[in-house]
Amino acid sequence: YVHTTIVDQFYIAVSEIFERVQAHESDIRKLLGVTDADPLKLESLVLAGDHHNGGRTGCMLVFQQGTVVYKPRSVEGEQAYYNIIQKLAAHGAPAMRAARVVVGDGYGFMEFIEREETDFSSKDFLESSGRLSALLYALLGKDMHEENIIPSADGPVPVDLETILHPIYVKAESNIEIPQDSAFLRQLSGISTSALLPTRLRRSDPS
Repeated sequence: YVHTTIVDQFYIAVSEIFERVQAHESDIRKLLGVTDADPLKLESLVLAGDHHNGGRTGCMLVFQQGTVVYKPRSVEGEQAYYNIIQKLAAHGAPAMRAARVVVGDGYGFMEFIEREETDFSSKDFLESSGRLSALLYALLGKDMHEENIIPSADGPVPVDLETILHPIYVKAESNIEIPQDSAFLRQLSGISTSALLPTRLRRSDPS
């Protein structure tokens, strides 16, 4: 039963990916910068990421013309982030990079950001990391660990933004009172919770 279920889920998920690629072929061509009339030629499909919703998972679609990333969930968070970056640039903010996306109904495609050799201690990279930290702080971003950030010459580029605008929720036992000005609450609302910066928690007691 387990084997049959896994095979059925795999067949449905992969068929769904091909249907969605076909439906958004013109949009994918724009992501890849393809201007000729030659059809897209798929060379490989690499499944990656956690499985959700009946075995669905993200994947890298490697075409002869370039690579795009498919996400089986809404990419409206990534689209909003891209729009914010463009708005900031239009108002004179230092340049930041964001992946372009194609939004589908509950799924989407994203520009593939190539990992580049980077000097993480360089002045430019540290400054760009500081700008990203400030933006994630403003957007209440979470889950920005190393797998969700791609280093590039232009600075770190977040590629998984489903946890921006993440609410702060504190679950406490009824007999524990947490002062409003406690270090625990300040830590929860600070940039350290984005996981972009290294953090060490010494105590588990929220008081």
